[in-house]
Amino acid sequence: MLDKRKGIITINKTDLVFFCISAIMIMPTYFTNNAIMKLLGNACAVFVFYTLFIRYYKPSKFAYTIAAYYIYIVINTFLNKSGDIHSIISSAKVVFMVGFIDYMFVKRMHKAVDILFDIIFIYVLIDFFSVMLFPDGLYKIKIEWNQWSSSDFAQWIFGNKNNHEFWFITLLMLAYIRYYLLDTKIRKYLLIFIAAINIITPLVLHSSTSLTVSVIAVSGIYLSHVKSKIKIRIEPYIVLAVYAVVTMLIVFGSVSFLAPVVKGLFSKDLTFSNRTSAWETVLTLIPQKPIFGFGDLSNADAISTLGSKAFVNSHNQWLEIFWQGGLVLFLITVFLINIVIRKLKKCLNIDFVNTLIIILTAYFIEMIFEVGLGNVVAWCPLLFCYYAVNLEKAAMEKSKMKKTDMAEAPIDKLITD
Repeated sequence: MLDKRKGIITINKTDLVFFCISAIMIMPTYFTNNAIMKLLGNACAVFVFYTLFIRYYKPSKFAYTIAAYYIYIVINTFLNKSGDIHSIISSAKVVFMVGFIDYMFVKRMHKAVDILFDIIFIYVLIDFFSVMLFPDGLYKIKIEWNQWSSSDFAQWIFGNKNNHEFWFITLLMLAYIRYYLLDTKIRKYLLIFIAAINIITPLVLHSSTSLTVSVIAVSGIYLSHVKSKIKIRIEPYIVLAVYAVVTMLIVFGSVSFLAPVVKGLFSKDLTFSNRTSAWETVLTLIPQKPIFGFGDLSNADAISTLGSKAFVNSHNQWLEIFWQGGLVLFLITVFLINIVIRKLKKCLNIDFVNTLIIILTAYFIEMIFEVGLGNVVAWCPLLFCYYAVNLEKAAMEKSKMKKTDMAEAPIDKLITD
């Protein structure tokens, strides 16, 4: 920030630490898949724990629930005799980083939003350019099915063509929140640009699932700017109920109602790129350990269990939750979503809360077809919605300060502006 009295720029040490730590700990795997970056990430996790400890950090309900989620997964994984030190470290890193973001949202909300936006925006831009410059893949992974055949799978900064959406949704929500907090032209143009990236990328990658999710998320931004005399507040629990029914219909094979869209619009079959094969296998496994699940499996164990080298997970977040942690982990997740929804319902600004709910709906739809709750970025949309009331209050305070400044400004200044 600029100190007008001294004419110099001062940097808050907490903001600087948060920027550096976040840049490393939410960095895409493409950049961290080496020993040095892994060691640096582990060191950052230790530093975050130390920082939160000496500052007497008091976790929110959200942070406590995330901690319970990962503690249960780690314990359950060891009880199923498939755990190791890496599963402890990877889980701890997510818990500590979510806690750090939680701390920053309480202490320095505006700066936390700006810093996360800047970092994720840079990573998304790099990924976007990798897709535009190398539409056939920045690099490729070869999977050998047997001694006679193999296939090459295109990859980019965020991984395969279906791994981009959680990053894009998080950035889109951040861009909207920044614009809501301070509606400048630059922030408006950035929001439009990011919305465009959300649509263009899945079009280039020919990912119908990601395109559908992106269109829904971007529509939330558009609808928030459509002025209507009748303001209809979206009821999030009704949305969740409809979502739950649709998810069960899709997973259990009653998908004929989607044929006009899947077959007619996208020219795809109703196996959703053969995801139904993984779903069927996992559905036969869940009844074997319905209460506690199988723990977190390694990629090799998941491939062996699912019977295909193309699958390292169930390609459905809810099936993955039941497979990993059974009913217990599912209830922890439901509790987490419930506390987020309860916070959203306390918001007064209809446009703001409706937009967040629509983007969150797109986020949940992505979970029907992909597994994402394994990294910090994927948890962020829920965390942002948890602090929706605080964001709304911050925006209202900004608006009051702006009106006060305008009222106190000289007439010639107002005319000049």
